[in-house]
Amino acid sequence: MYETIDWATQHKLALRLQQAQKAARYYFVDIAGTCNLRCPSCAVGNMPALHKKGMMARDRFRSILDKIRSDNTGSDRIFVDLYNWGEPLLHPDIGGIIQDTREAGFGCGISSNLVFGKYLAKAVAAKPDYIRVSLSGYFNATYQQTHTGGDVNLVKANLYKLRHELERYENTQTVIQIGFHVYRTNFPDDFRKMLRLSDELGFLFSPAVANIMPIEKSVAVLEGQAVSGQDLDLLDRLIVHPKLWEELNLASGIDATNCQFKDRRTTINFDGSVALCCATYEPDKLIANDFLAAAEEDLVAARRNHPYCGTCMKHRLHHCYTGIRPDSFHEKVLEVLGEEYSAYKAASVHVGSRDHVVFDGQLTPYQEIYGQGMERLRYGDEPDQLRAAEKHFDALVEYAPWFAEGLFQAASVKKRLGDSGAARELAKAASEAHPVNPNYSALLDSL
Repeated sequence: MYETIDWATQHKLALRLQQAQKAARYYFVDIAGTCNLRCPSCAVGNMPALHKKGMMARDRFRSILDKIRSDNTGSDRIFVDLYNWGEPLLHPDIGGIIQDTREAGFGCGISSNLVFGKYLAKAVAAKPDYIRVSLSGYFNATYQQTHTGGDVNLVKANLYKLRHELERYENTQTVIQIGFHVYRTNFPDDFRKMLRLSDELGFLFSPAVANIMPIEKSVAVLEGQAVSGQDLDLLDRLIVHPKLWEELNLASGIDATNCQFKDRRTTINFDGSVALCCATYEPDKLIANDFLAAAEEDLVAARRNHPYCGTCMKHRLHHCYTGIRPDSFHEKVLEVLGEEYSAYKAASVHVGSRDHVVFDGQLTPYQEIYGQGMERLRYGDEPDQLRAAEKHFDALVEYAPWFAEGLFQAASVKKRLGDSGAARELAKAASEAHPVNPNYSALLDSL
């Protein structure tokens, strides 16, 4: 059923995105304090309008970047996401803001519903690390139930425009991620069609089991508080109801005693105020009125000590929002969605796995590619065999750069082929990855 999907390209994109998003600290900066949709799973669509609306001024944004830099004086990578509850592509200066972020030396990404495409070219030209497209259907009959106020035909048109702009600006850096929210009501037909479109356009398809946000809404459901008819309708569409999610987490025995949102993630609203975390919404969860005037250590302490974190963690909602999933959760999803979802999971199981590389268009365990490369070296300096070995080790360099032995063998082969410059760089990388190996340092010294 899914055999014709180009899983090798999906794997390449997944690895690129993983590498781009690696960072020591993350910041969500909501440059647009408004959204053009009213999705029932999002605070903008299911909560009262509790916040001012507006766009972050570029001067304020630059000041925020300066403070982020001064708060993080080490060499660790910083990643800035230009969204939280708002729609970043509504900001008329989205291109300049992405450019500012990149020039500051930070990673940068946006998430968009892609209904409004007026400033899309500006965003692509500025080359963020990723653009995530949030959607929940291929046909409007399903899409508009969960992306209220949108039109999926505009989204699909803008997806094609996105591919056009990537090629127009020769942008091979930005990973386009299709964030497909999976409900009982959009599987399998919409799911299948959107996967095919993602494959056609060369975009990364990243389905995720939908849930309800913000945390305050989930807590209301779990604690039996009154919720709206819209909320009840959405809950019926979820694959795993929040109460079942909580039961599965509690029964699993998994208990992450800390939450990465406390120490590693800071959420800044368009007006400069600071939220407790990216998943909270109500004004009483603000921990500072002005990020620019708040000391970093005070923000961390406020997150660590805020009483609402105890409420969230008691219900294991921090598991939900940070991606901790017990096996029983996955089993329930498979039970609800059936054989086709099982087939999809089986076909895509190695996508993004660091243990697999792309070789001759196929996903193959890196140890197999290493073994095949070493087998070629048994033939001595026979040129065709050396070139064949080089191809194997180059695949390891590209897709498993953490594998020091692969780097070393690639360096050794390139030295034998007379490419001393490339050999030196690879030997240096091998030595840095595994500095205690004398063979790696000896090769580097010989070059």
